[in-house]
Amino acid sequence: MTVLDTLIEIVNIPSVTGNEDELCTWIEDRLASSPRDVTRIGNSVVVGAPSGTTPFYALYGHLDTVPVQGEWKASVEGDRLIGLGVSDMKSGVAVMIDLLEDPDLTDANVVCVFYDREEGPAAENGLEAVLDELPWLTDAALSVVMEPTDLNVEIGCNGVMNADVIFVGSSAHAARPWLGENAVTKGGAWLTELHGREHATVDISGLVFTEVFSVTQAHGGFANNIIPPTFTINLSYRFPPIYSIDDAEARLREVAAAADEIVIKDTAPAGSVDVDDPEVHRFEALVGRDRVAKQGWTDVARLTSRGAVAVNYGPGEVAQAHQVGESMHIENLTIAYEVMKTFLSRPPRSSVPQTDISLWWTPERMRSGRGYISVELALAAPSRSPTDSLGNRMAISGPIPKANSTVPMPTVPPSSQPATSTVISMPKRARPILTPRLAIPVMSPSLGPGPRPAPM
Repeated sequence: MTVLDTLIEIVNIPSVTGNEDELCTWIEDRLASSPRDVTRIGNSVVVGAPSGTTPFYALYGHLDTVPVQGEWKASVEGDRLIGLGVSDMKSGVAVMIDLLEDPDLTDANVVCVFYDREEGPAAENGLEAVLDELPWLTDAALSVVMEPTDLNVEIGCNGVMNADVIFVGSSAHAARPWLGENAVTKGGAWLTELHGREHATVDISGLVFTEVFSVTQAHGGFANNIIPPTFTINLSYRFPPIYSIDDAEARLREVAAAADEIVIKDTAPAGSVDVDDPEVHRFEALVGRDRVAKQGWTDVARLTSRGAVAVNYGPGEVAQAHQVGESMHIENLTIAYEVMKTFLSRPPRSSVPQTDISLWWTPERMRSGRGYISVELALAAPSRSPTDSLGNRMAISGPIPKANSTVPMPTVPPSSQPATSTVISMPKRARPILTPRLAIPVMSPSLGPGPRPAPM
C-alpha cells in the first residue's frame, strides 16, 4: 500500500470536528501490530515512546476536518487528489502512518501523535489532553506539526482570537423605522471601514507575519417586519507572535471601539519563533528551501508554549485549506515522505563525539618562522550549529583555547605565511563571517571516536 492509498482510505472516512471516533479507531487498529506502544486518549492516538538516551522526534497530525461544503470523498484528477481534508491535513496524517510502518525506520526514535478537535474552539482541542497525560512529548529534540505548508518549513504561527462585536439599536415596525434604531445599519459604517483596512505586517527574524481582522459571521433581526434591535458580528483576529493574549485583546478592542459591546469568545496564543535551534537548522537543510512564517494558527503555538521546539512542515497546499473542492498535488506526498524518512534515519551530528582539527599560526610565530599544528578533541557536542540562521560560517571572537597537544611545524620563511584569523568550531561568542577572509584551511570535523594524527 502506498502513501496515496492510505490517504484515499482515510479521506473516505468522514471526520468532521467532533466526529473523529471512526477514523481514530481505524488508525488504532491499523497500527495495533506496530512494535511501538499504541496509546489511545479519548479520540486521539499516540504511537511510540522515547527509547534509550538518544534524542527522539515527535510528529503531529489532527484527524478532523472542517464541515462538508461539497463532494467530500476522494477522487483523482490528473496529478491531483481531490477530497475533504486532503491538504488540511489528512495528507500529513497519511505520511505519518506510512512512516510508522516503514521497515527501514523500525529503530527510529520517533513518536507520532494523531489527535482530534483541532478545527474547533482552542479550549476543546484534543492535543491539550494528550500533552497533559504525556508531558514528556515536549522533550522531543524537534516536533514537526504536519499541517499544510506547500513543502516549506514554516516557523511559528499567528495567534487567534474570536470576539462578538455587538451593535445595539431598538425595535420598531419596519414601516416606521424612525421610531426605533436599526442595529444592522448602525454597524454598517464600521463594516465599511474594516473592509478597507490595510493589513499590517511584522518582521521577526526575517519572517513576515500579517495581522488580520476578518468578519466571518453576522446575525441581526428576527422578523421581516421588525427593525432589528441587535446586530452581532464575529470578528476573527489573527495576531503575530510579538503580541501576548492581553496585547491582542487590547488591539481588537481598539479596532472594534465603535461597537456597543465586545465579547471575547475564544483565544489561542501565537507560536514562538525559534530560528537558532540546531535541529531546526538540520531539518531546514534537508528540506532545502527558505523558511517562511506560518500565517494561520497551528498547534506549534500549543507546543512552544510548553517549551517544545516545533515547526510546521507538510505536503498539503496552504491555499487549498478549507476550500470547496479541496485538493493537492499527489507528488507532494512522496516528497514529504522522503524528507521525513531521511531526517528520521540520520542521527544528529551532536549525538556522536567529534574531532575538530584546526591549523593556526600566531603573528609572533609567523614573524619568527615557527608555526604549530593544534589538535583539539571535542568530546562534548556543540550546543548550537556552527552556522548562523542564514547559513554563514561562524567564527569565534576571544582568546584561542589551549590546545590539547602541539607539534612543531617545519621552519619556513615568514613571508610565505599570510596574516590569518583563527577559525575554530565552538558554540560561544559566535559571529558570522559575511565576507571572505584570508584564513588557513580548517579540516572537516571527523565523526570518529577519537583524534586523528596531526597532518605534517
